[in-house]
Amino acid sequence: MIGTVQDSTGAILPDVTVSVTSTERNISLSTRTNEVGSYVLPALSPGNYSVTAELPGFKRAVREGVVLQVNQLGRIDIRLQLGSIEETIRVIGAAPLLETESSSRGSTIDQQKILELPLNGRDYNQLAGLAPGVVPSTPRLAVLNFKGAINVNGNRVFDNVFLLDGVDNVSYSSSYRGENVQIVQPSIEALQEFKIQTNTYSAEFGRSSGAVINAAIRSGSNSIRGSIYEFLRNDTLDANNFFSNAFGAPKPVRQRNQFGAALGGPLVKDKVFWFGDYEGLREREGVPQTRAVASALEKAGLFSTPVFDPFAVGKPQFSRNASGLWVITRDRWDPVAGRIVELIPDPNVPGTNIYASTPVNRTRADQFDVRVDYQISPETQLFGRYSFVDSNIFRPAPLPGLAEGSYSDAFGSNDNRS
Repeated sequence: MIGTVQDSTGAILPDVTVSVTSTERNISLSTRTNEVGSYVLPALSPGNYSVTAELPGFKRAVREGVVLQVNQLGRIDIRLQLGSIEETIRVIGAAPLLETESSSRGSTIDQQKILELPLNGRDYNQLAGLAPGVVPSTPRLAVLNFKGAINVNGNRVFDNVFLLDGVDNVSYSSSYRGENVQIVQPSIEALQEFKIQTNTYSAEFGRSSGAVINAAIRSGSNSIRGSIYEFLRNDTLDANNFFSNAFGAPKPVRQRNQFGAALGGPLVKDKVFWFGDYEGLREREGVPQTRAVASALEKAGLFSTPVFDPFAVGKPQFSRNASGLWVITRDRWDPVAGRIVELIPDPNVPGTNIYASTPVNRTRADQFDVRVDYQISPETQLFGRYSFVDSNIFRPAPLPGLAEGSYSDAFGSNDNRS
């Protein structure tokens, strides 16, 4: 927070004591104006504040209802009136701060929007779509339920920067394993708010051509407050999938439990505060899949269409049996290919070469955050946070067993711990 203090005539006032007090935690930071009447109060957490200015010979000025958002440089200019310092001029319900010190463009999503707007899977990244120029990712990533994948002003999905409490939160080191652009994606119960900057942000964020998404974890206050929750989704009232019906397959399994709790309060009133949260996810989801596979005859080396020998001179056709089928004899088979063919199942949709299946994707995730804030003095504050994420995602391939084993981003298993 920055600003200038002047008297009623517009003359600058040096050496004015300016104090900023958090209304939730009743802690204050103070400073004095310099020789040109300006003051700076850096590193303020998002929240509600009151601002007080005092100078002997002038009435005390108090401005309440100041809301400071994440990564905001708010300006509060103050005019002091002549009079006794025991007298107070109080301004309540002031207009929202205008960010006149920065040319960056973006939107701030506050805690009320995060908690009250509907979110599929409780993924706060979806709210970034409230900002102009932000659109969801490609259908391929959407099918994988890849989190944090958004396109901003035409830039690629992976050209965005995620920050958590000002610290880089992009999962480069794990190559986006855990199906998330972020290392730690906080529960929405743990978020104070987040800001998405989409254009002309300052050089401190300038290593990305996309957006900067800056999120802040909540801190405790002088009151003990908490929540506990569980969200359940299952297949009891679901209809069968269209393709499963067409292929005579059963209704896909669907079971999702997302649960957790958050709690915060004071360790030492007006001085030390704590906050903690936990969230768990247990999910089983059947996904209808189809594969075109070889028929039983083809796996035996018998074909109804001409097959040519690529290794013989002139590339002649293979011989035909009494039924008129072209035959590749076993002595011409590569032994490794022969073993692989044995693993491929026969078609299970009558009259087609389609193998239909409904493999069940399984997800287990546990995460928690712990944060402590310490007001050391009116000029100094300290906070520390520890976040932990442990997730395991298993996505089986459409074909059973080793017929289509893969550890690509489409099928396979990944275990992510941060």
